[in-house]
Amino acid sequence: MKNFPFYRITPHLKGSKGTFDDTFMTSEATDRILKQNVIVQEKIDGINIGVYVDENDKFYLIQKNQILPKSAYSNFQEIITWFQQHQELINKILKGKYALFGEYLIGKSTRKGLHKWVIIDAIEISTNKFISYPVLQSLAKSLKLEVTPIIFQGKLKKLSTVKTLINKSIYYSGLMEGVCIRIENSNHTIEKYKFVRENFEKNDITLSI
Repeated sequence: MKNFPFYRITPHLKGSKGTFDDTFMTSEATDRILKQNVIVQEKIDGINIGVYVDENDKFYLIQKNQILPKSAYSNFQEIITWFQQHQELINKILKGKYALFGEYLIGKSTRKGLHKWVIIDAIEISTNKFISYPVLQSLAKSLKLEVTPIIFQGKLKKLSTVKTLINKSIYYSGLMEGVCIRIENSNHTIEKYKFVRENFEKNDITLSI
């Protein structure tokens, strides 16, 4: 669908673990990023799920670059229940303005209910840009949701610093998958990247559709 707010692919920094079809930054580009003021968050091993309500009150559940059919909604019942319980508030805040994205925790996570859906981003419909972390945090709080917390803010300078930030996950029993790195202005996220640890093994996820 043209101009639909699908989630964008996040490029890897040089040295990050990825797959053959991922996008990787060069050494020069990675060095440039490491010299910028950034915000760093834990990268969560989950299912990227978005919620969007258009101007005609149509509700969409999004997985990255596809709209999920209603037959898949049972996989994310906590999100559907949240929408039903807070529909008036959600319409007031999100309708036609933002598409909200989070990681839906699976596998090793012990989190229950809506706490399994942790917000990571929102696309502002009018600009087609990701909003900045402070704006996202305020938006999520008003919707009674949780945003992945900041674990570092400033200049990373070296790739070795990125690796030292990958510690015990606050969402799983083991190590973090990696980190997400944001370069922002006051209103929007200008650039976003990820770094995945070398020995990470992804959860095998199958949706019931």
